[in-house]
Amino acid sequence: MPVYKDYPPIVAEKLRGLAQAVNEGKSIAVATGFEGARYQERDPVKLASFTPQEKEQYSAWCTGSVSLPEFDWTANIDDSQMPPSVARKMEEHVNAMNIMWHTNKAKTSHAHWLLNNWSYMLPLVTALARMEKAKKDLVDGSEYATADEMAEIQTIEKAFSETHQALRREKKSLL
Repeated sequence: MPVYKDYPPIVAEKLRGLAQAVNEGKSIAVATGFEGARYQERDPVKLASFTPQEKEQYSAWCTGSVSLPEFDWTANIDDSQMPPSVARKMEEHVNAMNIMWHTNKAKTSHAHWLLNNWSYMLPLVTALARMEKAKKDLVDGSEYATADEMAEIQTIEKAFSETHQALRREKKSLL
């Protein structure tokens, strides 16, 4: 992967290596060890950085060894005022709750109720919210690209950017 401190012959050599990877049908992102991707870590579970309690509950949920209680979408509502920071967190929890209960009924008022009444479930809800954020981060918010496709795009962009900077630096040194 070219870096801005490289001299032109080194940049050219590195670009030839990237071109060779493409000609061989290989991924540039993989060939560079995901060096140019926003996240070198490719596992969303690791990227989510769970606390020990979140990891424990998430693992138990994934293996099916945890049964979720029934959630009453009509009664389990808390519409009380929340500080903006809590409201943002509740928005993240809404998606996690929809995943957990296989529904699309969750609203911030449900997440707020869960926070105040079933706090024992917060590590799982938070873990799922972090996991979803990690997955979204890996695709850079795209709804169309996979994590690997996004890593490929980011790596190519980084290679061009670093090459451009290296050549600008070299040009300035010649003037």
